[in-house]
Amino acid sequence: MILGCEFEKLFPSFAVYTGDRSILKANNATIVPASDRGWVLFSGGREESRSLEVTGFPKGAVVGIPSSAVSLFSVTLPPTDASLHESMVFSQIEKRGLENRQGETVFDFQKVGTNEEGDVFSVTVVVHLPPELEIPGSTGYAPAAALRSHPKDGPAIWLEQGRVVLGVFSGGVPMHLEILSASAESGKAIATDVNLALMGLDGQPEFQQGMSDCLYVASPPVSVDVVADLKLALSIPVEIYEDGVDGQGDVRPRLEPASVSRAAKRKRAAKRNVALLVAGLILYAVVISWLWIESRATKSEIESLERRVSIVEPDVQHIQMIEERWKQLSPAFDKAKFPIVQLSRITSALPVSGVVVREYRTNGQTVRIRGQARDVQLANRLLEDLKGMDFFKSYEWSMPNPKVEQNNTATFEIEGKPRYASADS
Repeated sequence: MILGCEFEKLFPSFAVYTGDRSILKANNATIVPASDRGWVLFSGGREESRSLEVTGFPKGAVVGIPSSAVSLFSVTLPPTDASLHESMVFSQIEKRGLENRQGETVFDFQKVGTNEEGDVFSVTVVVHLPPELEIPGSTGYAPAAALRSHPKDGPAIWLEQGRVVLGVFSGGVPMHLEILSASAESGKAIATDVNLALMGLDGQPEFQQGMSDCLYVASPPVSVDVVADLKLALSIPVEIYEDGVDGQGDVRPRLEPASVSRAAKRKRAAKRNVALLVAGLILYAVVISWLWIESRATKSEIESLERRVSIVEPDVQHIQMIEERWKQLSPAFDKAKFPIVQLSRITSALPVSGVVVREYRTNGQTVRIRGQARDVQLANRLLEDLKGMDFFKSYEWSMPNPKVEQNNTATFEIEGKPRYASADS
C-alpha cells in the first residue's frame, strides 16, 4: 500500500487526501461489502475479519447496503412544511420509476442544504435488498457508501465486490451513486464513464455549490496503474484516499427491512414480558412476605389476647353468675311488681260505677283480674285503660270474650304478662 509521501515521490503531481470525517460511534461493528468478494467486518474503524457470507459475522453490527442494491439521487424541492417532504420525495421516486409496484417502497431522505431553487435532499431507494442482509439483531442499516471513509465533498470512486462505484458527496452525505460498467482493471474505461457521469451532473443545481474539482480514488483497492491511467485520461486532478470505514456513520432507521423490524419488536416485547414477569414475581414475593409477617404478627396478637382472656375469664364467669342472680331477684325490688301497688293502680283504673273486681292474683310476673261488669263495653273499657297506663307499660294485656249472664251483666278475666316473659310463664 503506497500512501502519503511515498506515493508523492513516485507521482509528484498527485495529492493525497487523508479525510477529516468525524468518527461517530466508532466502537460499534460495521459490515460493508468487500472490494473483491464477500463482506468485511470493521470495528472501531479497523478491519476485524472477512467472510464470503454475511451470516458468518456476529449479530449486532451496522449493515451497509451495497451500492448495487440502492438507487441514490438528489432533488431540489420548493420550501414548504416539513410534514410534506415525504410525499414530495415519494412523488420524485415515482417520477423516476423506482417505486416498488409489488409491495412497500423502502426509501429514506435527508436534507443536505439549500440553493436558489429551494431545499436540497439526498434520496435513497432500496431497489433490491439481498435476502442474506435481513439480519435479525442488527444495530441498523445505511447505504454502504455513507459508512465508508469517503471524502467530505466531491466525486470519488471505490470498489464494491469487484465493481467500480462512483459516488458524489456533499458535506459527507452521498448525493449520487452509480455503478460503472467499466472493468476495475481498465483506467481508461473508468475515466470515460466518470467523464460521462460528471457531465450529466454538471447542469443539475444540486451539484453547483461546494463541489470539489478533483476525483478522489480509494487506493487500495484501486491499483496504482489504474490511478495513473485515470490521471492521464481525466481533465481534473486525481487524489487518493485510504479505503475503509471510519465509524458507524449515520444509521437510517427507515432503511431497516420489515422482517428485521418485526424481529426487533418481538425481541423488545419478549424483554418487556420477561421484565413484567420478573416484576410480578418480585411483587408476589413482596406481598407473600408481607402477608407472612402480618400473619405472624396477627398470630402473636391472637395468642396474647387468648392469654388475656384466660386471665379474665373467671371474673367474667363470676359477673355473669351475679347477673343471672340479679335477674332472678330484680322483681323483688321492682315496685311495679309489688301486689299491693299493682292492685292500687288497677283500682284507680276502674270506672266510677259498673265494674266490680271479684278476684286479683299475681305471682310476681303474671297478673290476673276476675270481675263483673254491667255490660261488655265496660269490661273492654277497663282493658283499654290498663293498656294505656304508664305504670303497666311493660305489660301486655289480654282478655277472652266476656261471658254474658242472664241478667245481662258480663263476667270477665283480664291477664297481664311482662313483655319479655316466656310463653309458659
